[in-house]
Parts: sequence; C-alpha cells; structure tokens
Amino acid sequence: MSQDYGRYELTVRENLLLGLPQAAVERLGDADLWSALSVACADDFVRGLEGGLDAQLGESFGGVGLSGGQWQRLALARVVLRDAPVWVLDEPTSAVDAETEEEIFARLKVAAVGRLVVLVSHRAWTLRGVDSVVVLDGGCVVEQGTYRELLKVEGKFMEIFKNQISEDSAGRKTSAERDYKDA
Repeated sequence: MSQDYGRYELTVRENLLLGLPQAAVERLGDADLWSALSVACADDFVRGLEGGLDAQLGESFGGVGLSGGQWQRLALARVVLRDAPVWVLDEPTSAVDAETEEEIFARLKVAAVGRLVVLVSHRAWTLRGVDSVVVLDGGCVVEQGTYRELLKVEGKFMEIFKNQISEDSAGRKTSAERDYKDA
C-alpha cells in the first residue's frame, strides 16, 4: 500500500474488490468485506453510510465525501482482502489519529499472521509491535534490531524517537514516552 493510496469514487464494495481477479470477487462475500474493513478500523464509518457497502463514494458522482483517514483505511482494507504472502505498507496510518493508529496496528498484527509485512514509517513508535526494525539513513542500513533493543542504543533510531516524544493536549505522557522510560 503506497502512502499515495488511490481514492476511487466508486461504491465501498467496488473500492474493496478493485483489482482482484474475478475468481476472488466471486468467492468473497459480505462477511469477508466487513472483516477487512474491521481490520482497517473502517467498519464503523462504513456502517454509518447510507447504503453501507453499496454507498457511492466521492462527491463527483453525488456520493459521500470521505476524510483522508477514511480513504486511507479503505485502501488498507483492500490490502487485507488480498491473499498475498507479502504486504508492503508505506505509512499506512499517516492520515489517522494516534488512537486509531494503535488499534489498526493491533488488528493488523493478528491479520498478518503467516505473512511477511514490510512496514515503512517515519513515526518510530508505530514500530513497537514489529519483529525487527531496520533503520535507513541516506539509503543505507545504519541499525537493525528489535524496537526495545534500538531504544537502548544511542543511535539514529533513538535520535528519531527522542525528536518525536511529546505530550498530548491534556498533558499526559504519550505511549512513546512511556516506552522510552521503560527501555
């Protein structure tokens, strides 16, 4: 999934099935579509659309306008529907809030069992649940290890991480800052 995901002004159903072989389209039922939407935390907003899976999206055709985060979650649901052994996700949650992002990653971890997932992220804390982190700088690998291992080393990952630690609007410490203190 590219960080420049497609916004297809079709129905929700057509968006999800776009690009699948006809045999897969015929095999997949509504339950499969709802399951993929759930993994991407898109099921609630789709249920709220008049027509649900058959709601027309995009204002160009008299459909519903979606936020950037909603379009991004539909694109992620498309990925989940594919029976691919490898998922490449480039900033798959850049347009969603932190709470939704955390929930999406928890659900993706379950859905991705048995697959290789390559996750590209500039937000260090989104890598918390991955098996291995590879840090690139100038196109070269400069560090590799687990999230926890890299938090214990004064390197590029730690530099990125420290620059991203902040407090939320209520002054509470973020989960990233708690990770740093626990390392």
